Amino acid sequence: QRELVILTNATLFESEAHRAALARLDRAKVRFQVSIDGVQAKDNAFSHALLDGAAKKKAELSALDGVAFDRAYAANELSYHQTVNKIVGETWIPVVQNAEVKTFLSQALVTFKMHEEHAGHMVSALK
Repeated sequence: QRELVILTNATLFESEAHRAALARLDRAKVRFQVSIDGVQAKDNAFSHALLDGAAKKKAELSALDGVAFDRAYAANELSYHQTVNKIVGETWIPVVQNAEVKTFLSQALVTFKMHEEHAGHMVSALK
């Protein structure tokens, strides 16, 4: 059975015409993969933990200003990049079966690591 995978950042769902076209698709053969920007997380324990963590971090950062904010923001960025790089490098890449996807993730990880390095420089500069 063939499956249609729709990758989107949720802009696909903004148009009434697009939503109508999507509604006509056979749901047994369609799988959506939506990026997190601008969409709501699924309602489960993991999504609640992510949302709670984001709310706490936002409150923490909102209470700061000046150099204290800059330092906390930079430290959060570094931590975020370290986490993403660890997941991509140690969890996703080793198990991906599709050679094209594995190559893409491996190449993307190089860029992600540069972002982590820049975040590290930002943290060091703010000490």
